[in-house]
Amino acid sequence: MKVLITGGSGMLGFYLNREFSTNHEILTLRNNGIGNSYQYNNAKVDLTNEEEIKSVINNFQPDVIIHSAALSNPSLANNIPKEMVFEINVNATEYLAKYSSEIGAKIIYLSTDLIYDGNKGSLLKENGELNPISIYAETKLTGEEKVKKYSNSFLILRLSLQCEIKENSNVHFSKIFYSLKNKERVKLFIDQYRTPLAAFDSARMIRELTELKIENEIINFGGKERLSRYFMAEILCDEAGFSKSFLIKTSLKDFVGVNQVADVSMNTEKLNSLGITQINFRESVKKMINKL
Repeated sequence: MKVLITGGSGMLGFYLNREFSTNHEILTLRNNGIGNSYQYNNAKVDLTNEEEIKSVINNFQPDVIIHSAALSNPSLANNIPKEMVFEINVNATEYLAKYSSEIGAKIIYLSTDLIYDGNKGSLLKENGELNPISIYAETKLTGEEKVKKYSNSFLILRLSLQCEIKENSNVHFSKIFYSLKNKERVKLFIDQYRTPLAAFDSARMIRELTELKIENEIINFGGKERLSRYFMAEILCDEAGFSKSFLIKTSLKDFVGVNQVADVSMNTEKLNSLGITQINFRESVKKMINKL
C-alpha cells in the first residue's frame, strides 16, 4: 500500500513514519522541520499551496493519505492571525480531501478531542455535544466538515492528548519528565481530564485502522483511562522513580480567562469494536521510559 503522510516532521509523524515504513511504501511530507523524515522517502511541501498538494498527490498516487499536519498548539493558535491558522488547519485539509477523492484514495484526518464540550460529563461518545473553545479546536472541527464534504472515502479520528518522552520534545508530558528528573517543581491540574495515548501506540493503531476495510466513519481515538494531568504525573513518578514531592496541585479555577477544557475524556467502545485495543497508560509510560 502507498501511504502519504503529512506532518512527517512532527511529533506523531515521527512514529507514523517508523510504523508505516516497515510494510508499506511511504512518502512523508515536511515543511520547515525535519524530525526523522530524512530517513524515509520525503518531500518538502507547503500544505497551504493548493498546486503543490495537487502535484504531490498526482505524482505519488497514494492509496491512503494520513493527514496529521496541523498548527496544533492551542496557545500559539490563539496568538497569531486567525487567517493563518485557518489556512493550515482548514484550507490544507480541503485540498487534501479534494485531490485524494480525484484519485480514489482514502484520507485519514486526525482531528482532536478538544472539539467536545468539556463541561458535559465524561467519557463522551462520538455523538457527544461539540463546543470548541479555542481557535485550534474550531479550525479542526471545520476541517472535519471539509473532509466529509470533499472526500468519498475517509476516516475522522478524534485524537486524545498525545504523550511521548524524548529529549528536546515540546510535548507537555516529556517536559514534565525532564523537569522531575531535574528535581524541579511542576504544577499540574487536578480537575482536567483526558484519555491520553502514547504517540507510539497511536501510530500502531492508526496503521491497524488503515489496513481495515472501513470508511466514512468518525471514531474517538483515545486511551483506555480517564486521567487527570496530576494523576498522569503520579504514574510517571511511580515508573521513573521520581519523588512526588515535586508535583504541585493546581486547579482550572486558578486560570481565569484561559481556554482550558475540564473534561474531554472519550468513550472508545467504537474503536475497540473494530478490533483496535490500546495499551493502558501505565504500561505505555513503562515503554516510553525503557526506550530512553
